[in-house]
Order: sequence, then C-alpha cells, then structure tokens
Amino acid sequence: MRVLILGWEFPPYITGGLGVYCYELTKQLSAKGIDVIYVLPKRMKKVRSDFVKVVEVGPGFEFGSYNEKEAMVFKGSIEDYNNLLVKRCLHESFDVIHAQDWMVFDAAVRLKKITGKPLICHAHAIEYMRTPHDPWSYIVEKEKTGYYNADLIIANSYYMKRNLVEKLGVDPRKIVVIYNAVDQERFEQQFRREHGLGNSKIVLYLGRLFVQKGPDYFLNAAKKVVERFRNVKFLIAGTGDMLPQLIKQAIDLGISDKVMFLGFVPEEEKPKYYAISDVYVLPSVSEPFGITVLEAVAAGTPVVISKESGASEVVRSAFKVDFWDVNKMAELILGLLMYPPMAREMSRNGKKEIKHLTWDKIAEETIKAYKMAVYG
Repeated sequence: MRVLILGWEFPPYITGGLGVYCYELTKQLSAKGIDVIYVLPKRMKKVRSDFVKVVEVGPGFEFGSYNEKEAMVFKGSIEDYNNLLVKRCLHESFDVIHAQDWMVFDAAVRLKKITGKPLICHAHAIEYMRTPHDPWSYIVEKEKTGYYNADLIIANSYYMKRNLVEKLGVDPRKIVVIYNAVDQERFEQQFRREHGLGNSKIVLYLGRLFVQKGPDYFLNAAKKVVERFRNVKFLIAGTGDMLPQLIKQAIDLGISDKVMFLGFVPEEEKPKYYAISDVYVLPSVSEPFGITVLEAVAAGTPVVISKESGASEVVRSAFKVDFWDVNKMAELILGLLMYPPMAREMSRNGKKEIKHLTWDKIAEETIKAYKMAVYG
C-alpha cells in the first residue's frame, strides 16, 4: 500500500506533538512495509529521511502570524501552499490520502475529488479547543471542509471525538480513535540535578506558551506551592505568544526567583528535563491528547494534568484537576513533592499503564484504518 501523508512538521522542524507524531508514525509504517510519501512545506533547511520519501513543496514558505491580525498574509500563504500541494501530488501515485492538519485540508479534499482516492483526516486538535472563547471562523470552515469530506477520521482520544461531534457536527460513525504513543526507551531516567539547580525540587511545564495550554494557571499554582514549600524551582520550557505576559506574571506574583524560562527545547533535549523533574504539570484549558504527558510518565516523572485532556483516558494513575482550580493543583503538586513514596508509586503505576502505547501498535491500528478506507 502507498500512502500520501500531507503534513506540516517533520524533523528538524518540530513545534509540538504533531511533528513528533508524524515522525514516529511514518518510521513505524515504513518498517511494516507501507510505502509513505510525506509532503510538507519547503523551508530553509532541507528535510531528509532514510525511511520515507519526503517531498518539500514551494519556494520556501513563511506563513506569518497564526492570528487574525495578519490574516491576509497568513491566508495567502495557506492558499498558495495548498495550490502547490495539489499540483505536486498529482505527479505521485498512491492508494490513500492521510491529511494531518487543517492547513492541508483544502488540498486533501481536492486531491480526493480529482483522483478518487479515499481521504483520512486526522484530528489532532480543532480551533474550538485551541481558542475556545474566540475561534477564528476561517479555520473552523477549513476544518469542516476536511472532516465533512473525509471518508474516515482518526481522533487521538475520545475527548477529541466528542468535540468533533459536538462542536463541528461531524458524523460519529466515521470517527475511529487511535491514541498517540511514546518511544519509552528514550525517556528512561538516567540522571538528575544539573544546570545549577542544586537540591531543589523541580516542577516542569513543557509545551507551547498559548492560552490553550494554560501556562498562566501553572504560575498561579506555583505561587501557592511556594507559599508552603520554598525548596522548589518551576521550569517553563517552550515558546509562544504568552511569553512576555508570563514573565510579567511571575514578577507580579513575587516568584521570579523560583521560575526559569528555558525557551524552546529540542526533541533530543527533552528526556533530560523530564529526568531531572519531580513533577510534570500540564494544566491545559483544552488538550485533545498531550504526548508530553506520556513522555513524562515514560521518564518516571509523576504527572498532574487537566481533566480536559485526552491523555487522562490512558494514564489513570495521574492526578487530574480542573485547569482553573489552582488551589487543588497546588495541593496535588505539594503532595508529590512532600511524600516521595506516593510519587514513586505513581511513577511505577504510570509506566505499567502506558506499556501498550507504542508507536509500533499505533502504526498497526493506522494501517487498519487505511485498509478500512481503501477496501471498505
């Protein structure tokens, strides 16, 4: 079988879980004999892979800001990219189209109509979850175009599936749920206490600094933890629009000496930060899945996660909290910092719970979805 995957990120260009997913999935699909053509925008550095055919499209795209303020430039880049996608992909032969993000849905639908090949759209997130209070109608319509025209939809959690049905009116009968996974060997704990952190306990947030991820709630909880437990540092790893606001928030809360902003952390560096952390916190306002939760658990790091998270469906031993309840969030963090036996037990249980979530298994389930779309 030959699969055309329309993507957005691939190493060295990874900004979040989507890039990790595409890399790990295509690697396993290739190992199982699936012929993969992976298409993404051309950028400054050439993307290379020894296990899939990588096709870079365009003269070198700069997509501008992901918001309505720069709407015309952003929309123009998206439309240009989709037009070039269709033109380039018509030179390839394939059995099924797998579209990874709303940014390629227009091209995916056009390719389906021209070639007659079945279309699978992957739901990693939707606009109503990224910006629940002010969704951009332009993106919502692109999402609807893809999901309504798809022959099959892969959702990364039942939480994601519910949102597709309730927010976009997608037919639930054509949605299959395939969880994300983690390369567990990469995240085994090997060392702790580096970078001049001394013997401080460490609480980690790793993710994009956007409203959807709730980093401001993380800082509010940090303030309450510091009031009762001084020997602690809070690491914030990631970049995004909220960075200036979060720096100011840490200063205003009087905890700037307890917070370290690490900036973007490359994939190869992530295991180190999980390994030195005593607690990982993901307080997302809305999180379709949350691969970082699996990474932390694989590293043996206890986790506190938002109830609005798809990962909470598979990591049952995690502490779960409403993202807005910073008092409860702080209590749970304190419990893990102050009672090591409880943290160790959570670590052991978490590793057992995710043992079955391997990229090999996810590739097997995805191949079944491909066959369902192609053969019925």
